[in-house]
Amino acid sequence: VVALAMERLSELDAASAVLAVYTVAKLGSAAGLPASIVASPGFSEILERLRLQMGQLRRPRQFARLAWAIGKLDQRTEVAMALVSGVVASVPPLLPQFSSQELSNTLWGLARVVPVGAGGSSRCAEERSAGCAVVHTGFNEVRTLASAIVAESS
Repeated sequence: VVALAMERLSELDAASAVLAVYTVAKLGSAAGLPASIVASPGFSEILERLRLQMGQLRRPRQFARLAWAIGKLDQRTEVAMALVSGVVASVPPLLPQFSSQELSNTLWGLARVVPVGAGGSSRCAEERSAGCAVVHTGFNEVRTLASAIVAESS
């Protein structure tokens, strides 16, 4: 998947890049892909291309797949956290359009990589990463809005 995406990197739009990252995560969990694939320069280039094209993502499924894949692959690189930041910034107005599965996958993926301590407090001081507080605040907003939507639909 990574090799094919790399061959066509210049043609890869945001939706296709999300699909490539999602497929690597899905195959990796099923087939036990080696960590070297995720650590490869090619995979990093796909993530970087996606970071540059984040504004093209529009559908809840795209955000859900991206968040799930980053969480599944336990990606905490600078570019992965920039993607997470893009997800938490973009998702709130779209939350009413999310299916329950998309909502679940998004929250699960974000919860895996957003530095949260006991009681939901930020671990940003421990993480010392750029943008950590922004990601944590965005995650809390998504989580709160999602809870309100679930409560409203019950």
